[in-house]
Amino acid sequence: MNNIEHLEHAFVHSKEDNKYMLVLKITPEMMEQEVEITLNNNKQLVMTLENGQNLITDVLSDEIYSSLESKNTLTIFADKDGNFLANQVLEPLGLNFKSKRKNKP
Repeated sequence: MNNIEHLEHAFVHSKEDNKYMLVLKITPEMMEQEVEITLNNNKQLVMTLENGQNLITDVLSDEIYSSLESKNTLTIFADKDGNFLANQVLEPLGLNFKSKRKNKP
């Protein structure tokens, strides 16, 4: 059975270009694994680690869900204290699209 945890996150909206920046709070150890990020049918962001651990957000607002589904999104990975770990631009996460982050050489 997969381990499911809550994924702490925040969104910053730029009114100038009408884009969102996503901040995901994770542990540095998680950054050492391959990560897959998807949207599910319940309008939640799901992050799956190579060890089978799943982290899931609360249900996203329609506006944020639509933005993630259709636009590139700058994503910041931060530790639980908000310290920067890494960043990546996620491509649109439309239905069944998976964005992968490989942190291994």
